[in-house]
Amino acid sequence: MLSSKELMERAGVSRATLDNYIGMGLIPKPMVKQPDAGKTMARRLGYFPANTVITLERVKSLKKARRPDGGYCPEAWEDD
Repeated sequence: MLSSKELMERAGVSRATLDNYIGMGLIPKPMVKQPDAGKTMARRLGYFPANTVITLERVKSLKKARRPDGGYCPEAWEDD
């Protein structure tokens, strides 16, 4: 599990982007729980599955593959 801060750092996205992608259903809602003692002053933190980084990378690659007309290049949908 990755904290939202760790996920944002690894994926290179903002908190607003995470919130938008959660709202769009592209990534799951975080599991909210108390952080480990001594790591932060926050009372609750959101944690995401580690594979969410892969999902965010895929979304970035699809955004880059977008054509001027708003569609996507067929190659962008092929599995790696």
